[in-house]
Amino acid sequence: LPSLPGLFPSLPQNHSPKEVQMPKHTMCTTLEEALELLRKNEEPVLELNSHAQIGDKGATAIAEVLREQAGKGRGKMSIMILPGQMIGPEGAAELGGGLNKNMDVTELHLPNNPIGYEGVKRLAEALAAPWTKGGTKPGNKTLKVLGLKSCDIEPHCGDCQMCRFSPLFPISLLDLTSLRMIDLNSNNITDLPLQFCEMPNLVGLDVRKNPLDNIPQDVMVTAREGHQAGWPMLKAYLKAEYQKGHNRS
Repeated sequence: LPSLPGLFPSLPQNHSPKEVQMPKHTMCTTLEEALELLRKNEEPVLELNSHAQIGDKGATAIAEVLREQAGKGRGKMSIMILPGQMIGPEGAAELGGGLNKNMDVTELHLPNNPIGYEGVKRLAEALAAPWTKGGTKPGNKTLKVLGLKSCDIEPHCGDCQMCRFSPLFPISLLDLTSLRMIDLNSNNITDLPLQFCEMPNLVGLDVRKNPLDNIPQDVMVTAREGHQAGWPMLKAYLKAEYQKGHNRS
């Protein structure tokens, strides 16, 4: 079976992510195959070959099926892997909306898609949207793993309405409090929000290969060990800096 190291958050402390094997599954080669597999909801993994290049239109089609299934009870599919599909901000937002009330999918992996700052913001906002007017965030409390490796995430302009409160990082990601693992490897993130230390269920955060300006080199050396191995020291640093800010205010 193919091994996907570093994707699984719910590992015992003495268990290496590299030893985890992905459940046996069929690799879909077209959008039509993926939609059919999704409708059946009988396999644990939906993985779409990167050659499919489904774009925002394909992501919207997948989101529509996810919405259709939201009220049909529990299915078997828990992992979605959509690498290199040319999914942008619009498609990311649609996937977030499609998963908002989904009770099955616990892992969403979107590596090598041009999602960017805007796409992450819209994806997170759609996932976190309350189910009812005046309800609490997040709406989706099922998603545990979010993979955003090589997704062109970088600071925004700092002037527009979308990013004026947090131009360096899409802060809405912090509303997804059910997440246990976040992969932000290989982006262009320059500032990591200190509030990551407040995420109650987070056990792994991969920020390797990012030009971070607000994390000291000695902390980053440990953080480069990866999701779980590097997180305790990174979290401790973020928490200490966060508390300093509170003490000054």
